[in-house]
Amino acid sequence: MTTRTADRDSRAAPPTDSQSASTEAPSDRLPDRSPLRDATCGLILSLLAWVCAALIGLPSLFPVLRTDYTFLLAGLLGAILYCTRLRGVLWGISGSLCATLLLVACTPLIRGPALSLVSADAPQRCDAVVPLSSDVLANGRLNENGEARFLRALELLREGYAPRIVLTRLAPRTSAIPDVQEQMRALGIEAPVEEVGPINNTHEEAVLVARLAAARGWSRVLLVTNPLHTARAGATFSRAGLRVVVCPCVERRFDLNELNSPSQRIQVFSSWLWEVVGWRVYQLRGWL
Repeated sequence: MTTRTADRDSRAAPPTDSQSASTEAPSDRLPDRSPLRDATCGLILSLLAWVCAALIGLPSLFPVLRTDYTFLLAGLLGAILYCTRLRGVLWGISGSLCATLLLVACTPLIRGPALSLVSADAPQRCDAVVPLSSDVLANGRLNENGEARFLRALELLREGYAPRIVLTRLAPRTSAIPDVQEQMRALGIEAPVEEVGPINNTHEEAVLVARLAAARGWSRVLLVTNPLHTARAGATFSRAGLRVVVCPCVERRFDLNELNSPSQRIQVFSSWLWEVVGWRVYQLRGWL
């Protein structure tokens, strides 16, 4: 009799909390974390961060990141980090880069800092005009920046401000002299074309041009480069002991006086960031 009563009491007793939790419907539970899902989220998030960083010019500041496939390494690293407790760091980095990109693209804040880097002198008669190197394509032609600098140098040459052009050859590119001479012949311009190099940066350009000027007895040269590069380039050449007259070329990638589109603001910010970091590096190395 006692046994039957106990059985009835046990059947009538309400389930405990642990029993209730164990009998909940599977749909009410949070799904377990999946390593594959975490890795996929990390991959997508890190690639998004990389795109934002590339647009504002961060990878170009570090030589080790200037490769065509660095984004794959970034994606792999993000996939690994997201599977650890460091996923919050990845979210923070990605959010900061996205916010920076939006701030740059959607506001005109970069215009003032960019214009502060522009230096321009009135053209004067000099011993040579030096369009700084940019890049030479595989077919031997100057790239967009190089062509803009060369055209400005030709204008100064035709206006009688210099009797010759001095090119600087970027390592390990081929010489741009054939392309330059072909264009000069097509325009009916005759003038000596000389070249120094190979060079890897503006400091090396300044040193080699200053050495050539000293050997030839030149007193000063016209220096042609893109507007945002003029201040650092002029200071670097002056530090190398060469008097320069800085003449910016026409900037064909954006218009500093307008900057109406997000794409132009992003390009300006990328160029501005390169110059600001370059200025600081040159100061630390004693090149300014």
